[in-house]
Amino acid sequence: MRRRTRLTAALLSLLLLLPGLLGACGPKTQIRTLPLERTAGFSPDKPYQGAWYTMFVYSFADSDGDGIGDLRGLIGKLDYLNDGDPSTDTDLGITGMWLLPIMPAHTFHKYDIEDYYDIDPQYGTMADFEELIRECGKRGISVILDLVLNCTSNIHPWFLEALNDPDSPYRDYYRFLSAEEHPEEFDLHAAVLNYDSWYRYDRNGNSYDVDGDVGEEIACSLYAGYMPDLNYDNEATRQEVQRIAKFWLDKGVAGFRLDSAPHIYSEAEIPKSSGRSVSDYNYDFWTWFRAYCESIDPDVYLVGEVLTGTVALRADYMRSIGSDFDFGLIYSIRDEFRHPSSGNDLGLVIASNYRTYRSVTGDSYINAPFQTDADINRMAGVFDNDPRKIKLAQMVSLTLEGLPFMYYGDELGMLGNKDSGEIFKLSFPWGKDDPYQTTKLYYWNIYGKKADKSDYLQPFDEQNTDPNSVLSAIRRLIHIRCENEALFAGRLESYTAAPDVVSYKMVSEHQEALILHNFHDAPVTFSFDPADYHLLYMTYHGELKVTDGSVTLEPYESIILARLTAPAS
Repeated sequence: MRRRTRLTAALLSLLLLLPGLLGACGPKTQIRTLPLERTAGFSPDKPYQGAWYTMFVYSFADSDGDGIGDLRGLIGKLDYLNDGDPSTDTDLGITGMWLLPIMPAHTFHKYDIEDYYDIDPQYGTMADFEELIRECGKRGISVILDLVLNCTSNIHPWFLEALNDPDSPYRDYYRFLSAEEHPEEFDLHAAVLNYDSWYRYDRNGNSYDVDGDVGEEIACSLYAGYMPDLNYDNEATRQEVQRIAKFWLDKGVAGFRLDSAPHIYSEAEIPKSSGRSVSDYNYDFWTWFRAYCESIDPDVYLVGEVLTGTVALRADYMRSIGSDFDFGLIYSIRDEFRHPSSGNDLGLVIASNYRTYRSVTGDSYINAPFQTDADINRMAGVFDNDPRKIKLAQMVSLTLEGLPFMYYGDELGMLGNKDSGEIFKLSFPWGKDDPYQTTKLYYWNIYGKKADKSDYLQPFDEQNTDPNSVLSAIRRLIHIRCENEALFAGRLESYTAAPDVVSYKMVSEHQEALILHNFHDAPVTFSFDPADYHLLYMTYHGELKVTDGSVTLEPYESIILARLTAPAS
């Protein structure tokens, strides 16, 4: 009996040990860990490399307490954008800035320009602007101006003189129907931008319906009558534009953002019997303008607003302007969030777009990826204020070929929805106690009103010290972009890592980078061999684990891996 008991105990012990013994004989789990690494030795050396910021001065930083942002406030906050010290990473790290219109105007958005050669008094003086350019130069920040060449304000002195003096030299700066030899050749009801395109004007510049009987003159205006179109069939108008461009380039700006580029000429102002397309007129104009600007500064950067998702049309404008904004990318990314593909559909579409740019332009172009601007609903609202989606959308922009732009406040996840009637160009949320806080479009008025606080936004002072904030992620990404040649100077190539993963490759003279994104609201595990690549970025982890040849990306997570392909000079 005692013997049987001892035997039973021995058998039980053997059974308990058996799994361990069998495991010792089977294959072991292979784990390789890639830690995060920072690279050095590269830095952007051209104004169209790095990452740029779209600045609405009105809502950014107020230096004099009137509630409106100004140039001196912007100067006071430049260290936030770039402190000029490459050894620090507490600044945002941007390398350039597009200033939305800063010239005298009546509206708060200031696209209705009244003087092309001055600064709006709300923003400061020309001396303030010159100081801004100097301070930006010290920090390695290039500056371009929003240049509105389609039209002027209806109270611009040129237009008022043209209305009141038939012999004024400014008469031919605009398109007056009475000056046309064959007025029947023009379509007075062409709705190019969802407005009528011709209006009647009285001597004070007030506009009226073209079919009415109020107003002495009929002139072309694509923008609801309060911004009459300039006439570029007139040589004197073109010479004026050259003087304007030279004036600001001589002040030290790196170039211009060209407003509404496809509408310098429109269907409303081209005679029906001209025999040429609107596009032909516009391509010729921008080719002429670009050649003039390059005669002053060979490295001038011009970027056009071509408000279309049609890749071939955008590529055509790149051919004449050199660069334009990637409006199609915005909607492709938003569609991918709504309906994540089971393949690398987005990555392949992006690669195909770049092949089109190269083919149409003869490989001479700069794409300008972005997620929001003054005409597009902010991504935070579109993505239900989900910080994971906000980070991922910016991650795509900041890893593509070209020059990415970030609308002010997008690095914080600012809200703003034009369709809902919310105030759109809200104050940048520094924090309630910040002396530079603007208040005319104060963000506290609309944020945090929903019961579940899904519309709450952490202001800068909170996000700045939160390592998991949107700001911390975007700041880290911009610095990584500006430290790696493959990202700031590389060309995009097609690359598919695995199903369910959006991926592409960036290749430069000395470096190659792989970029992988998970657009699914669930983890994605796939086979992947990082070979000799180093890990530059991972959204939610400090290291990449390769387990038995597979890696896992968490929902809405991205990774960047890079390797040197040739020694850096």
